Amino acid sequence: MAVADTRELYPLATPGGEAIPYDVFRANSFLRVSITTVVSGSITIPTSADFLIMFCDVPCIVRFNAVASIPASGVELLSAFALPANTIWTIDHNAALSLTAIGVSATAGVLYINTVKKWKDVHKASLANRM
Repeated sequence: MAVADTRELYPLATPGGEAIPYDVFRANSFLRVSITTVVSGSITIPTSADFLIMFCDVPCIVRFNAVASIPASGVELLSAFALPANTIWTIDHNAALSLTAIGVSATAGVLYINTVKKWKDVHKASLANRM
């Protein structure tokens, strides 16, 4: 596999050439969304992100590619999920272009989002230095 940018290559590997199992992502960017007590605005998700790691200090609804709205009881809200307060979620954003955070409590808070990328391959130079 030819990768032009060595920053996309995982820098360390096991002697067998495998990436260390728990280091599967590399940092891409950070987003911060202020959540009001009712509805917050949308933000654009970088197209370079493979996954989103989210944490919010208040409960909220996270919705993709849609307008901010709190659903009526019993109504299915597509492309959305509930994020409990003080919980970390890692998700594949499935090529979503925007994200809207909807506050569901009387307290304002902040949604923190780390966008990450998967490593493309193992950096072969790190293997050569071990042998």
